[in-house]
Amino acid sequence: MSLLNNSSKGTLEQIIDTCIAAISTWMPDYRKGEVKKIWMYDKAEDFVLGLAIGMIYAYFEGAFLTVYHRQIDPQERAEVMTVISLRMPQIREALFRAG
Repeated sequence: MSLLNNSSKGTLEQIIDTCIAAISTWMPDYRKGEVKKIWMYDKAEDFVLGLAIGMIYAYFEGAFLTVYHRQIDPQERAEVMTVISLRMPQIREALFRAG
């Protein structure tokens, strides 16, 4: 049983799609030595993957709060993370295609 309604799932999918489309514009900056030094990471793909997942979740949480005037509960959070994990191959593909 899904805890998120179709509208919420659609919003989440749109956020993921927007993030996937933006990855190619992010990667050149995150490959620069000075940025790596500031944020202290070795692999830009790993850093941007974490950044993307965090941004997807944060944007969705903000949209959810705006519509429903409440925080996401733990079960809904688990469903959001499941949806994101199912899209992980596309997110990773965008990361390495931007290479």
